[in-house]
Amino acid sequence: MRRVALLLVLVSVLSACAGGVRLSHTVTYTAKGTRSEARHGHLWIEGQELPWAFRQVAYDRVSYTLHKRSHLWGDDGYWPDGTAYVPPYAESPLPAESRSRGYHLGMERPTETPVTWLWVRWGDDRAAVVAPGRIDRLIREQQIPSTHSGDPGRRRLKP
Repeated sequence: MRRVALLLVLVSVLSACAGGVRLSHTVTYTAKGTRSEARHGHLWIEGQELPWAFRQVAYDRVSYTLHKRSHLWGDDGYWPDGTAYVPPYAESPLPAESRSRGYHLGMERPTETPVTWLWVRWGDDRAAVVAPGRIDRLIREQQIPSTHSGDPGRRRLKP
């Protein structure tokens, strides 16, 4: 099990570092070794933990989905998708106002979007491309709620 977790982290880091953003996935446990063991997937972007607020996160041909637990055991948090989701591209360029704000709302990725921006989705029909340093702003301005009771609550610095 530990080898699988380390392999997932290594694959995530290697595939994400090629695009210029440090993206990594880590796994923590609660009640490890018991029948109530739970695994928690954490997504780190540029050394800060991404809050458990987005249903899906995609970057550079790697995507993660937020899972919720309904029992004491099982997986929750961000987990890599078996087949990466690549958001569709829009025909229109990224507006200057969106570039200066640090995010652009929409299900599609506009042309001329910086390669370091992530695509995130919350709810059923809400999505955006966002600069890694502007994620907190997106969450605050769009009033994106946490979708899990185990939410870290804030972005933490990686230990």
